[in-house]
Amino acid sequence: MDLVFLCDYLGNAPYATLQGDTNQVGFDWLDLSMLNKLPLFPSKLRRPIMNFHEGKEYMKYLGNEEIGDPECLE
Repeated sequence: MDLVFLCDYLGNAPYATLQGDTNQVGFDWLDLSMLNKLPLFPSKLRRPIMNFHEGKEYMKYLGNEEIGDPECLE
């Protein structure tokens, strides 16, 4: 299952307790300007995220059938 959230970083929460999922591999904040140069799984989310950020029409992600995104040539 892949979950993607639109979030704003508000700063550190020094007293927050993080409880990770034992099956979770990890998470990371990605700079949108570097989105096409960094690993992203599932990779098919690259184009919809970039389009959403740019205010363009985007497709809803329903699964990753192939490696990479041929539309991302940058």
